[in-house]
Amino acid sequence: MATGGGKTYTFVVRKGFRFSPPSNEPVTARNFAYALERTLSPRLKSPARPFMSDIVGFSAYEAGRAKHISGVTVNGNKLTIRLTRVAPDFLTRIAMPFFCAVPLDAPVANNIRTVPGAGPYYVASYAPDQGAVLKPNPNYRGSRPHAAQEIDLNVGTGAAQAVQEVEAGRADFTPQVTSQSTAELAKRYGPKSPAAKAGHQRYFVNPSLSTNYLALNTSRPLFSDARLRRAVNYALDRRTLTRIGGFGSAFGEPTDQLLPPGMPGFHDVRVYPYSPHLKEARRLARGRGGHAVMYTCSDTQCRQLAQVIQANLKAIGIDVEVKAFPFGVLFGRLSSRGEPFDIGLSGWIADYPDPDDFINLVSGATITSTNNSNFSYFDDPAYNAKFAAAERLSGPKRYLAYAKLDAELTRDAAPYAALWNSPEQDFFSARMGCKTYQPIYGVDLASLCIRR
Repeated sequence: MATGGGKTYTFVVRKGFRFSPPSNEPVTARNFAYALERTLSPRLKSPARPFMSDIVGFSAYEAGRAKHISGVTVNGNKLTIRLTRVAPDFLTRIAMPFFCAVPLDAPVANNIRTVPGAGPYYVASYAPDQGAVLKPNPNYRGSRPHAAQEIDLNVGTGAAQAVQEVEAGRADFTPQVTSQSTAELAKRYGPKSPAAKAGHQRYFVNPSLSTNYLALNTSRPLFSDARLRRAVNYALDRRTLTRIGGFGSAFGEPTDQLLPPGMPGFHDVRVYPYSPHLKEARRLARGRGGHAVMYTCSDTQCRQLAQVIQANLKAIGIDVEVKAFPFGVLFGRLSSRGEPFDIGLSGWIADYPDPDDFINLVSGATITSTNNSNFSYFDDPAYNAKFAAAERLSGPKRYLAYAKLDAELTRDAAPYAALWNSPEQDFFSARMGCKTYQPIYGVDLASLCIRR
């Protein structure tokens, strides 16, 4: 329940839920309050902290000036959270896995090997860089399925080997599929395969809330001109770029806008063609070309993408110099203001299902944050005001406002060139059934069952 003009949220925690061994304690409002403080503790250094920075008292707690977050209080079975501003996306943020309930004695540490859970499974053991073993929570009485007696997760297997293990029946599921194996898997186990016709489809391609794009650095002279940014969008061969499938994706769908299909507020506007429209691109670029420095990753697919982009932009008078870096280095450089690049190959996967999570990629307020993701360095006062107005809306009005912003940014300002939406690819062994896909978090492991 939201009160206080939309700045106060009160949650009632139902009775009847208990944590798994070794805790076994009941789940109460205090557990959720402690989970928030534990996750947001400066000692834990969790990546979740930016998502809750608008809770009253967060700054003092993060700086070590307060032992507790003053905006988080408990009264019986009620948890109340007060915010510093109206934030209609708060419910989607608080539902992220970072903030699930934990036992009151859960240490503020990263080296925990057993993790009690309040849901159908818990982490019975964990080995860093190797995997984890999940077991059913004997105290769980909820409605979620939990048929498997044990789920063994292996995180150290390469994608090619993982596919081989699943196909041979030595493993049951992998979300890692190499671009080299997709065509064969689709032919043998995909939706149009003989296996699927017999009711035994094993290879699935589902849309994910993600967009791959070129950030056009508006803070440097070349792309300070919106006409040239639009020219780039007209010049790109999105179909070829999608087929190359950077970042390990395949069977992606070309796009020209930031919001991905499936995201609330998405409306397909199709401003730019997916194949080059050189006549319009050259008209817009006339007299505005020059030298551009492009940052990309050092993987083979990224280099192939860069070659296509070089050829596309050369046709409109832009000479692209490519500089490649490992992923970690690449994003560090793109997020550093003043870094001498004009084009950055990047991508974004939804943190939570709200359009603000994507539109923030071009918000001026994001540039000054400690986790800058505005690689275009787009900082337009008029648009910043529109972003702020959309943030205050809720319900259908919110989504309509973001749909309008997405179309307007794509058509007029063009601080980026969206390229394609990546899919989630999942491959199962012959014995796996009960498959449920969740667009943000992928396959629901708890729902999986073994065919009899």
